[in-house]
Amino acid sequence: MEYDDYKNDLAKEIAKIDNEVSVEKFFNCLLSEGEVHDITVRWAILNDIMKNVPQRKIAEKYKTSLAKVNKYSRHLKDKSSFLTKMLKNRYDESSL
Repeated sequence: MEYDDYKNDLAKEIAKIDNEVSVEKFFNCLLSEGEVHDITVRWAILNDIMKNVPQRKIAEKYKTSLAKVNKYSRHLKDKSSFLTKMLKNRYDESSL
């Protein structure tokens, strides 16, 4: 198998997980504590952007670069972006 085959295989296996406890167990087995932390911070940044928290405050809050926050913000401004579609149901359309 090639890299893309493994990536697709992993995505299929994750999609089969049917509850949050199992997903958390999967992450904790596969990823280091630091990797889980990094993914969680990225998710928090995305949610703060959706809540219209100023980007500088987000960068300060999570001790990350403004460039990283801006990158996620650009994804969320694109209405056809996967992340935007994923998160839009959590927040009012007016916050997009």
